[in-house]
Amino acid sequence: MIEAWKNGGTLIYEDPGQYGYLYIIFSLILFMFLHDTYFYWTHRWMHRPSIFKVFHKVHHQSMNPTPWAAFSFHPTEGVVEAVIIPLLVFSFRFTHGSVVVCFDRDDIFGVVNHCGFEIYPKSWDAGAICKNYDYSNSP
Repeated sequence: MIEAWKNGGTLIYEDPGQYGYLYIIFSLILFMFLHDTYFYWTHRWMHRPSIFKVFHKVHHQSMNPTPWAAFSFHPTEGVVEAVIIPLLVFSFRFTHGSVVVCFDRDDIFGVVNHCGFEIYPKSWDAGAICKNYDYSNSP
């Protein structure tokens, strides 16, 4: 993907003013929405008992969460989670800086979410999706 970008094969562009600054904000929101939606649904899929062992078990073997656990995953999980990035940069225009911001944001949140303590309010677990999710099927 990086080589494609270097050779002009992606829709990533360098000049922030090329499409206007409002488009940069829109594209950041679009990137984060599409990436987070994809991550959410693939992560739920990987918790299905028949799929868990092949894709996601390695991640959950980090029994004492540390920031490094965010980067502990099986190669099959890595491929599934990463495939969205080329799809995005080959389908939508993003500035180089926008892509870097999105990668950095994902890394920061991944590390924070695996620090071994909960920083988000407990009330966030009471949302409609969490209330209706059957956790008994998760390993």
